[in-house]
Amino acid sequence: MLTLYTASQVSDLGSHRYAGWWDRPFQASEGARGIMYTCRAGFLDLAHVREGIDWTRCAWKHVQPALTAGGGVWIFEHEGSRFELVISSPPCLADLDIAQRERVIEEASLQIAQRAAYDLMTWHEVATWYGWSMLPFVSETGSSFTCEDSTSNLIGVIVGARVLRENARNINRNRDFDRVATVALASMMEELGAVPDPMVDEAAQSVQGLWWRDGEAIRRDLEPEAEDGFKVPWLVPDLDCCADASPIGIPVPSLRDVQGMDLSDSYTLRITPPRWLLDRVQGRPISTRTSLPTTALPEVIASIREQMAARWGDDVGNPGRALRTTSALR
Repeated sequence: MLTLYTASQVSDLGSHRYAGWWDRPFQASEGARGIMYTCRAGFLDLAHVREGIDWTRCAWKHVQPALTAGGGVWIFEHEGSRFELVISSPPCLADLDIAQRERVIEEASLQIAQRAAYDLMTWHEVATWYGWSMLPFVSETGSSFTCEDSTSNLIGVIVGARVLRENARNINRNRDFDRVATVALASMMEELGAVPDPMVDEAAQSVQGLWWRDGEAIRRDLEPEAEDGFKVPWLVPDLDCCADASPIGIPVPSLRDVQGMDLSDSYTLRITPPRWLLDRVQGRPISTRTSLPTTALPEVIASIREQMAARWGDDVGNPGRALRTTSALR
């Protein structure tokens, strides 16, 4: 019970709701937020997937007008930290005609929103490892970088972009976001080969002692990034319900190729955590530094890997069997 594990299946997905329940009184609640297992992407945490969808939309609503205006800054607070998203218009846009410029801005806005959402959710994994928690005195280190987290975050931002692209075809771009997201989420789970919930339990039991022990994750997915641009999810080996399954390559949001242009310099996200949290992340008090860019996250995660290896062994980041991808999610 204390692991908060609940198996879910496609029929449990129900509706997706962008707004919180307090903003939509008397409306139907959002569907399941449990754990699913898919033959192509392994375990998925629906709470993370839904948050990835919503953060992508939220960021896009700020990024697109900023890019259109030639740049801008979005400052917001989340989970005790302050975030500053800086958008700058790349000089190459000035050389495009109006129609080309609009197309590039449209696509760049989506990809920047995906990147911002993914970086923000990766920071959540870092922060929980170093002691941040939703409830005082209730540690969340046990849920930091577990095998489904980064994959779920990626699937969420991909679905979020799909929904926004679909809505872009409507006259009112914000029309029916929840309805389109509901359909897109179910479609994604079918595409990934989601299994019925008894088989979710079977998958979880089959890696007991390998990925989990006594309700504690002893293997952690510490590779939110991928050198070739595609993340390989962890699959449970030798499941009868997913015989001969191979993982699908999941694209990590990048701005290196937006309609043939490298727009990496148009996006910066800086995090200002509480002083105590920043000191823990840095490993020592640093009086002159109050924030860190998300470009520093790989170095921070490398340090976390060393700490986890000291606790659970050098194989902490190894799922136990390497699998080749046969195709990529688009």
